[in-house]
Amino acid sequence: MIAAKMQIMDCGVSGFVRASTKRAREECAHPMSYKGKCLLCNEFVGDDHGMAFEYLLPDLRITEFHADFIRRMHTNKTVKAGKLHLVLDLDNTLLHTVRLDEMAGAIMLGHGDLLANGRDLVLINNEFLTKLRPFLREFLKEASTMFEMTVYTMGGCVYGSIMVELIDPDRSYFSDRVITREDCTTRGRKSLDVVLAEESNVIIIDDRRDVWPEHGVNLIQIKPYHYLSEDGTMMEERAVDDDNDWALLDILERLRDIHRAYFSPESEIEGIKDVRTLLKLIGD
Repeated sequence: MIAAKMQIMDCGVSGFVRASTKRAREECAHPMSYKGKCLLCNEFVGDDHGMAFEYLLPDLRITEFHADFIRRMHTNKTVKAGKLHLVLDLDNTLLHTVRLDEMAGAIMLGHGDLLANGRDLVLINNEFLTKLRPFLREFLKEASTMFEMTVYTMGGCVYGSIMVELIDPDRSYFSDRVITREDCTTRGRKSLDVVLAEESNVIIIDDRRDVWPEHGVNLIQIKPYHYLSEDGTMMEERAVDDDNDWALLDILERLRDIHRAYFSPESEIEGIKDVRTLLKLIGD
């Protein structure tokens, strides 16, 4: 959390002051608040001032105007580093999870053998059984060289943290950028309003289009990944099918093409500096 706070302070309040020194002297706009107090002038502004960004720091709120300011600054900084932004769903996109209490004793139906066979099937806290999608590690490793990555799941905060700990234990890929159900501004829907990057630089990978009603043009929809059945049946059949799941590698190839096009001299000459345009031009 300290790292996240320092990042926001560097790209947020301090940057805002440098760009708006005169305005800050005249009257504070309270661009960011923490535990109800403005981070710029320390005045109490209340707990509902601005939009919540608690996945970065508990009790952190940012005004819409200043969030746009941070998005511009952070996007420019990321582009200068040669990266775009990638938002990744968890369930049925990167992995598949079931609760053991929903599996009707399925742990007795051969899962132990599969765990021993090294198929990235993981038992977590005797509560979740999670199967990583084939080629997930390769995908994350290469994608991280081209994108700043954020997890965005409709699962809860605790669940999201557990799954990210599994796929990114040292937080080298996602840092504190883990957005969960509690961070959604509209129930049952996802939106880029809680992502601190400009929409023109964000690509979304998700198995569901319906949860992104406002950002379908940013989305690459991936085939849903299902490995575990709640009754524990068909495990061997699914294990065979798993060997033919190349979805992440196929998307990785498309991401390479989009990244290459965005940063190529040709795209700059033609003015194509919007991933939404490139997603249309570089199809499946």
